[in-house]
Amino acid sequence: MIKLSSGKWFGLQRIGPSVPERLGCHTPILITKVVPLKSGKDRLHLEWVEAIHPLSPSKLSLEVYVICRQFEYMVIQWRDKFGTEISAVVSQISDGWFRINCREVNECIDWERISTLTEESLIEGATLKSFGTELITPIIDMPRRIWIDIVLSPIQSYMLHWGVIPFSMDDNWFIFKWHEHICVRRSWSGDDIFLAKLIQDEQCLKIEECHVQNAWFEAMEKTEIRARNSFINLLSAATCKAIEY
Repeated sequence: MIKLSSGKWFGLQRIGPSVPERLGCHTPILITKVVPLKSGKDRLHLEWVEAIHPLSPSKLSLEVYVICRQFEYMVIQWRDKFGTEISAVVSQISDGWFRINCREVNECIDWERISTLTEESLIEGATLKSFGTELITPIIDMPRRIWIDIVLSPIQSYMLHWGVIPFSMDDNWFIFKWHEHICVRRSWSGDDIFLAKLIQDEQCLKIEECHVQNAWFEAMEKTEIRARNSFINLLSAATCKAIEY
């Protein structure tokens, strides 16, 4: 029989007519806590991190009821914060499970990479700490404001969580989240070139405007249209999906 244990990965599939079609209906989960409840042998307190979730990975803490347990899977139920009953299948996970059930994400980031992440690195994504050097708070010298006006798709919004982390001097850009902003930094000089506020709804991120370093604008972009296109193209590279504009 399948047994859940802390520190292990499983696959989760939400099921039932009340489940909306959205990113994360199928997701790997990293179990972080399992506590049997005294109220019954089929009741558990579970905590897990959903690797695939709208906007970014998310941590849940739930009391669940096990309604079916088999060798390779179990079916659990719980109620969300609105009182809606949620059912899900928790199963053994493999690279094949991920490729079949998480195709859209698998095109951008593979199971091998996700499976090595810790709870902290899943939740944080690409941040200032990811670069492994001196942590310099993003700041734009003599900023010039340009209009962007784009809405990212659910998969683009999710992939922006992972950003771009440079591994050598040949990697020119470091793209990461900072509070409610996305920052584009030159990796070899440490100069922040673009800084934009992220506006979010339930599944997507929107960017209305962006600050660009004036020295970069004068030397490289020359016009607001070119600066806007450069910023969007860098985000497209970060999300592994072309952003329409």
